[in-house]
Amino acid sequence: MTDTNGGAASAADDVRLTDVMLAMDVVDSLRHEEALVARALNADERERVLLERVRSAYQAQGIEVSDETLAAGVRALKEREFQYEPPPPGLRTRLFRAWVNRGGIGRGVGLFGLVAATIGGGYYGFVELPAQRERSEAVQALNVAIDVADVDLQTLDQRRQSLTAALESGRSADRDTAVAAAADRLLDDAEASLESAGRYLVDASALSQAARYTDDNYGRIGDAGAAQLSNQRALLDQAKRALDATETAINGAGQLSGLPDRLRSLRDDAVALAVPSQVDNDLEALYREGIAALRQGDADTAQVRAADLQALLGELQRNYVVSVVSRPNERSGVIRAPESNLDVDNYYLIVEALDRSGRPIAVDIRSEEDGLVKRVRVWGIRVGRAVFERVRDDKADDGIIQSRQIGRKARGYLEPAYDIPVQGGLIHEW
Repeated sequence: MTDTNGGAASAADDVRLTDVMLAMDVVDSLRHEEALVARALNADERERVLLERVRSAYQAQGIEVSDETLAAGVRALKEREFQYEPPPPGLRTRLFRAWVNRGGIGRGVGLFGLVAATIGGGYYGFVELPAQRERSEAVQALNVAIDVADVDLQTLDQRRQSLTAALESGRSADRDTAVAAAADRLLDDAEASLESAGRYLVDASALSQAARYTDDNYGRIGDAGAAQLSNQRALLDQAKRALDATETAINGAGQLSGLPDRLRSLRDDAVALAVPSQVDNDLEALYREGIAALRQGDADTAQVRAADLQALLGELQRNYVVSVVSRPNERSGVIRAPESNLDVDNYYLIVEALDRSGRPIAVDIRSEEDGLVKRVRVWGIRVGRAVFERVRDDKADDGIIQSRQIGRKARGYLEPAYDIPVQGGLIHEW
């Protein structure tokens, strides 16, 4: 009995296990078949279609499936219908996920590319490009400087040759005994400076180089070329200073040689023109001071004395009249109190010098107030009070000064001769 019941139970268990396994297979088949059924069908119709398709599939394989088993499979399918089952991992899955997320990935890649392009462009625009431009400018500047140095070398050498000829000419020139020794000293200085310039130019020539620098070789040899150019330029500058000293000494010797004759000529012309005998003494004093300076090799002082003689000669040659200024809005006289004695009034007529055509000319005036000499076209001459008031009343009558001319400076004289009493003091500011 017991065995009979136990055997029946065991058979029942085997049937149930078989049914369960079959149901699981049905469920699996239904899951695959469901993908083939149109989603537009309603739930009941879809269930019926699925049952029929699965039954037909199993019947085709010779397997009989009960309605209960099919129903159990359908219930199992419904229970898992809305349950997500991730796809199995693998290359296919990764590719599908990349495709789904292509928008985000694209934006990330694009942003990365944009940042990289921005950084790269900024580096090129703000670092690399300015560096290239600076290098190109440095190369061009170095080549130009080399060409300029070559031209300067040739120019200075030509100048050296010219000064060599001038020195030889100065050595052979006839000189007044008063300046011979001083001139020889200057020419000796010129010769020494010229020799120094020649040595500098030889050394500078040895440093000459071709303007061969490019953007490619500048980094390798540019510094050495620039240093060589710098040394050459220093030598050229020294040569130029030496040639300048040479030229100054040669010119000084030439001036010394010509100044004695110039001083004598100016003195003789002025003496021949001057009328007052006292002018002769002034002219002779200027001449002797110039010659004394030449004997000491002081060409500058001798030149100043020659200029003084020239100014005296020019003044002796002038011819003009002294006229009181009589124009609208301009003074014809002023009253001033000297700083040394404010209780005393000085009276001045404001005058000008007119040439033969009536045009104002400038004259040198030494002010009695500060002792300064200025070349002016209008100045004041001190007169007595009576003369001042007479001219003032003449202008106040009708606004016109009837007798404007008060003196004349004739040729051969240094000072004008006046038609009215004057006290001699002059001013050029008021």
